[in-house]
Amino acid sequence: MKIVLEDINKELHNLDRLVKMLAKQFGDNSEIILHDLKKDYSSTIVAIENNTITGRKVGDGGTNLGLEVLRKPPHTNGDIYNYFTETQDGRLLRSST
Repeated sequence: MKIVLEDINKELHNLDRLVKMLAKQFGDNSEIILHDLKKDYSSTIVAIENNTITGRKVGDGGTNLGLEVLRKPPHTNGDIYNYFTETQDGRLLRSST
């Protein structure tokens, strides 16, 4: 499902509910993040649940991988599913962007 929003703030309440629902569905070992890509990349996170995995918080920015995807999307819709990354402290993560 692709959602195109002119202004994420108009739907932030509903999108935040979706972030919370996904976090409950996938449990404490998941981190769910919502970015507003119209903001400066250093502060795109507008909602986050289970942030104990990376320690990021609302107001923080995206990752280098996120920048890579924005610059050169791997698919026409820009989505990447079920890939592996590693945290700075060496933990292996399975991610989707």
